[in-house]
Amino acid sequence: DGVMNEPPIRWFVTGDDEYHEEHEWPLARTQWTDFYLRSFGRLSVEPETWGEIEPDGYTQAPLLVTNKIETVSYMTGTMPRDMEVSGPITLYLCSSIDTDDAYIKATVYDRAPDGKERALTHGHLRMSHRKLDLEKSKPWQPFHDHTEAGRTPVVPGEVNEYAIELYPFMHVFLKGHVLRLELCSMDLPGAAFSYHVGSAKTVSHKFYRDSLYRSRLHLPVIPR
Repeated sequence: DGVMNEPPIRWFVTGDDEYHEEHEWPLARTQWTDFYLRSFGRLSVEPETWGEIEPDGYTQAPLLVTNKIETVSYMTGTMPRDMEVSGPITLYLCSSIDTDDAYIKATVYDRAPDGKERALTHGHLRMSHRKLDLEKSKPWQPFHDHTEAGRTPVVPGEVNEYAIELYPFMHVFLKGHVLRLELCSMDLPGAAFSYHVGSAKTVSHKFYRDSLYRSRLHLPVIPR
């Protein structure tokens, strides 16, 4: 029926709301673009030039104490033109905590001009599982050594870079829309994407985004 003559990859691109057919993964024409976490909740293609800026952060109490999820967000400006993001995504987050382990979760949203938001993807990592298999890892897809031997407790107060893989998505941020990145440390029961209760202890998280610690969202931008 000719199916073997069709492109091997077919996906639905939200925003455009149409199917695209491709021949490789990731796409050969991908323009890998870093969006840097900046002060005042900004997300920018321009990295920070100042060093040793006070980090962002929050203190998260465990689920047995509270059902309030603390968050920190970073947003681009309004899109001057349509921007397609299709492929694998990684957040490189420079962070410290005041205990030996915790969770971190990242979620990407599309915010429309009327303020309505659409959750597009998420990724999460247990911070003691930050060790990477360097032979298998790629800049756009980290491969973690999720074994007991690979588990590395966090040194309280130490700043580490955590490579957090987010599920791939195919989406067009339309002109006038905003990309918002949200960081948190736990979900509540019934969460749409995933469910993990976070730490059993109260944990203080700090997120660094200066010229020394360049936290960044690594995105597969597709030329339009």
